[in-house]
Amino acid sequence: MPGQPAIACIGLGRAYRGDDAVGHLVIRELKPLLPATVPCIPLNDDLTELIPYLHQNDRIYLIDAYQSSTPDAPEILRLELTDPIRQISSLPTVSSHTLSLKQILQLALELHGSLPTIVFYGVLGRNFQMGDPIHPQVKARIPELVRQISRDIQQQMLSVPHAANPGERCG
Repeated sequence: MPGQPAIACIGLGRAYRGDDAVGHLVIRELKPLLPATVPCIPLNDDLTELIPYLHQNDRIYLIDAYQSSTPDAPEILRLELTDPIRQISSLPTVSSHTLSLKQILQLALELHGSLPTIVFYGVLGRNFQMGDPIHPQVKARIPELVRQISRDIQQQMLSVPHAANPGERCG
């Protein structure tokens, strides 16, 4: 649809590494609920694969498990980085990936000079051991995450004003 922003949903993690699978599981559930114009992409540990998507889209939804040593860390963390250049520091610093999301965003910023709006949805992970199943508490958060992200994207798509026809007066 003309005037629609380019949006992508990207699930980060590894499917067979405990709670790290949550990004892929959420993407699998989201895909049939979203318009075909919103790609739902699972990415593994090599977050450098994220860089082209950051250059091609206006808005990126990133879904991943996160780790925290804070006792009152939220089960579901939502961070909207509308000014990613200044807000990158608010992302979790601990990462189960070779390069952290923060490092990848800084690299993409250096390469392209700008970043899209990034909406990070993180689920507080408990177990990241290779071969282990996803923790029941983390798995229980998937339906809630899918609802939140789906609603968020649909609201975003509805709130974008359509471009006026040339010569058409607004207001």
